[in-house]
Amino acid sequence: MENDKLMKTGAVAEALGVSRQHVVDLCERGDLPGIRVGAHRRVRRSDVEALLDAQSMTEEQRKQLWMHQAMLTHLLTRPEEVMGLARENIRRWSSMHRADGRTVEHLREWDSILARGPEQTVGTILSTSPRARAAPELPVRRRPEPDRTDPGAAYLPREARAGGMNRQQLARLLMAACDVTKDPEVLVMGSQAVLGTWDEDELPPEATASMEVGIAFLDDGPDRKKADMVEGAIGELSQMHAAEGIYAEGISVSTSILPDGWQARLRTWGLASSAPARPLFLEPHDLCVAKLMAGREKDYEFVGALISAAMVQPRIIEERLAMLSTETHKVAIARALRFVQRSVSAPDRRPPA
Repeated sequence: MENDKLMKTGAVAEALGVSRQHVVDLCERGDLPGIRVGAHRRVRRSDVEALLDAQSMTEEQRKQLWMHQAMLTHLLTRPEEVMGLARENIRRWSSMHRADGRTVEHLREWDSILARGPEQTVGTILSTSPRARAAPELPVRRRPEPDRTDPGAAYLPREARAGGMNRQQLARLLMAACDVTKDPEVLVMGSQAVLGTWDEDELPPEATASMEVGIAFLDDGPDRKKADMVEGAIGELSQMHAAEGIYAEGISVSTSILPDGWQARLRTWGLASSAPARPLFLEPHDLCVAKLMAGREKDYEFVGALISAAMVQPRIIEERLAMLSTETHKVAIARALRFVQRSVSAPDRRPPA
């Protein structure tokens, strides 16, 4: 029968007006029945039509619809400002992510909606159809003001988030990453790895200011499947980001430049709230090396803050830097050593020239 014809996920995505990854997510969650044909996923046309005709919404969809409607007042009273901010964020965020990743695909969907004007955008926000529900959140987070520490401050008025990420927030992200990938060994590689060693109250503000956590997996393949799954489920623009202001960036272990033996020095924690995840964290001195080799101003500020607070030892950082390949990273290593030595003699968190 025609209604039982099997459709490829790409064709389903076109019918629903969503991304292919979103179709995969619907199948994984059980919202859209799918079957395996060899190594490929297929969906019956009748199931797609049933989803298009469905009137009921999941709890997640209700939350998304509420957030869209809460934005409506701003869009109706200041359409040019809100849509201009959305376009600016689309351009800025697109440049920060992989061109073939789910985040950029999400942003392109909204760029297409915004291009049709305020009426189409309002219609998308108000609609309860599956096509509209599948659209990502309207990307209108403001740039942080000079006196704000939260780079993900939302356009929607809500309680200010001060002090950066804490251990319990990180635990929720780790639990979610484990849930979506079915891999309990979640590796924290970004600045939030310090929370594996210290409580947030013990750390200087610069150490936990970010509301993003870099998450990787030791056995993730070259296709970065697990990293992409994390970014799709709890990454920027996700429901968790919109609801709590925190999100994860799925990355590869190869992203960071680390000294020999770093895996043997990985740390764990005893927080039960992250279960069933068994998280792993970079050892603080290895983390400082990765930050210094990344070489951004915020990375130097992070390391300088830990040195000033006597939470890491400059001598050990220098020893770890010496483990790196001087042939490949000669300039970056020399610059990092100058910074560490200057931080000891006269604390200055700016990167050396």
